[in-house]
Amino acid sequence: MMPLKGLVLTAGIFLIALGANAQCKDWIWPEDRSTAEEKNVLYSDAVKAKQYRDAVKPWQWLVTNTPNLNSSIYINGTKIYNELAKVEKDPVRKKELVDSLLWVYDKRIEVCGQKEKHYPTKVFYDYIFNIKNNKDTVNVVHLYDEFEAVFDMSGQKVNQALAQAYVNVLKVYQLRMKKLTDEEILEKYDWLISVIDYNVAKETDQKKIDKWESIRANADQMLIQLIKNITDCEFIKEVFVPKFEAEPTNLKYAQWIFKFMLMGKCTSEPIWMKAAEVIYEDDKQPKLAEILGNKYLSDKDYANAEKFYNEGLELSKDDKEQNAEFYVRLGHVKRANGSNSAARDLYRKAVATNPSNVEPYSYIGVLYTNSYEQCRENVNKAQDRLIYIAAYNMYKRAGDTKRMAAAKEQFPSVEEIFEVNWDKGQTKQVGCWINEPVILSTRD
Repeated sequence: MMPLKGLVLTAGIFLIALGANAQCKDWIWPEDRSTAEEKNVLYSDAVKAKQYRDAVKPWQWLVTNTPNLNSSIYINGTKIYNELAKVEKDPVRKKELVDSLLWVYDKRIEVCGQKEKHYPTKVFYDYIFNIKNNKDTVNVVHLYDEFEAVFDMSGQKVNQALAQAYVNVLKVYQLRMKKLTDEEILEKYDWLISVIDYNVAKETDQKKIDKWESIRANADQMLIQLIKNITDCEFIKEVFVPKFEAEPTNLKYAQWIFKFMLMGKCTSEPIWMKAAEVIYEDDKQPKLAEILGNKYLSDKDYANAEKFYNEGLELSKDDKEQNAEFYVRLGHVKRANGSNSAARDLYRKAVATNPSNVEPYSYIGVLYTNSYEQCRENVNKAQDRLIYIAAYNMYKRAGDTKRMAAAKEQFPSVEEIFEVNWDKGQTKQVGCWINEPVILSTRD
């Protein structure tokens, strides 16, 4: 777990991110303005000088006697108690300071309003100071209830710090209290994933997207820790499959089966494909189209594989890298069907779409190599072995040195080209469906 110092720093960033208060902006001085101004200067100067202990008494006078003076007294009040709590070694005194910090937030909400903005920050500070190494059952329950209240109030609009904290709080709460059923844990996990999906969908900063995905991975690990059999194939079939079979269009059950069977490597189960297709019909995404196509291809259901790859191709038309991958997959389907020329065309399309990936040339080389028996004419060995030169050329373009070496071993020999009165360096035509010229070379 992150050290307390790091957590407090994160909290400071989180506080800033929540933005300034919309109320208590104006300065409202009391009748005894001179005293209030004096106290304000005293505590403000102490804060600027980082003399936080000296700031406490004049600040307390202000918040007691002029609670609606200005939002700055609450902003600085949280800073005072946060800084004091960070360095306090005595646990009793630290708790008093943390309680004061949280009270400042409560007071700010009471006087200035905007609970939806400031309550989450208060809860986050509560988490930072009170979850780590705290065995107090009452406190754990309190934190859990606070986070539930934040999520109820904020919906999916929570930031990364709160989302990650919720993962930790939920885990600690269940491990210590053991009050939640598996179904309740799954419901809360689903909600957390929906929060992550919502924020990833609207985010454009890749670093922030990566952070959300890191939180997703942490949530997955939390789930595995709390429901130890969650990725066990038999457990999934016993617990989740009956629910899905009773409601075969229930998206939630489909998502559970799809994800947990994937994590548990149970994808050979037919129910996994049914669940995947329910999810796909609800939200057609190219990655899922690829997964479905791959599964059908491995099952030799070429018609369905081609269907999903073509749909994925259409869905990913603005993503050249993904587009190229679908051309490769469609090429695999054509190759499996024996349509070599069509497969080659698709592999070439893949390279044309995404020139940075030259691997499809290697697949063309495999097509050529595997066509030797089909294309050999048995008139002379030199002519028949030209196919391996064509394959070598493709492997070379792909940078596939292992297959290049294997192909070269099958080139015509010096004796074989001598027999037909050919010379190295001549251009020769490979026949059959390949139908392309090669420069004559030998294996020796």
